[in-house]
Amino acid sequence: MQINPYLGKYVMFDAPEGGGKTTQVKLLAEALAKAGSKFITVKEPSVDNPFGRLAHAIYSFETKRDGLHATLKDCLGAPEFDRTKTSVGSAGQARIAEFEKIANEVVSNEVVNLPFLLQLSMILARRELLITKIIPALQAGTHVISDRGFFSTLAYGASENLDWRHLLKLH
Repeated sequence: MQINPYLGKYVMFDAPEGGGKTTQVKLLAEALAKAGSKFITVKEPSVDNPFGRLAHAIYSFETKRDGLHATLKDCLGAPEFDRTKTSVGSAGQARIAEFEKIANEVVSNEVVNLPFLLQLSMILARRELLITKIIPALQAGTHVISDRGFFSTLAYGASENLDWRHLLKLH
């Protein structure tokens, strides 16, 4: 986690499915609107970027396998993916290579670690959301209310027997 150096505040609600996240986001948004504060709401994974769309496709993998393949191909060919590959630095290159390897295995119908691919796609979707929406809003003094966040990656990953410490390191 990092300290927020910007004027806007970032508030994240994270809980299991049905835990009241969306309700709390709505209540806080109503209170901020009533107070005249500038704010935006975001929901993870965002379908506004190819990584978020990939995460949604993985969720529905069992019923929409062909959709997952198409979404993976779109993700791998997206300009956001190219930007990510060139901006993550040397430490991130190994993670991007791992993501590409798993994604290509899914596309070619090989056995794959789908839970790990899901968490990697969530991490990349979150990074894209930070770059394109959250940080610009915070810099402008706009508060951001998030429905879900990185704690979900740790919890859901751990529930699939993934090492939460490794997932935290990937962030």
